[in-house]
Amino acid sequence: MDRLPELVAEVGAEERVALIDSRFVGHRHSLRLALLDTRPPAAALPGVLAVAPAARADLDRALA
Repeated sequence: MDRLPELVAEVGAEERVALIDSRFVGHRHSLRLALLDTRPPAAALPGVLAVAPAARADLDRALA
């Protein structure tokens, strides 16, 4: 997705960002854990990425 860096930049740096592939097929519980568990600065599943503000700079670099 060409606009992904732009869309992520629209989310405030103090907010958690979640990226979910529309083709995600998985159990609701694993998705909920990846999205709502705020302990790790980043969590990933196949097709899912959740990034806390502490890891936001890393996400921005990866998208650049």
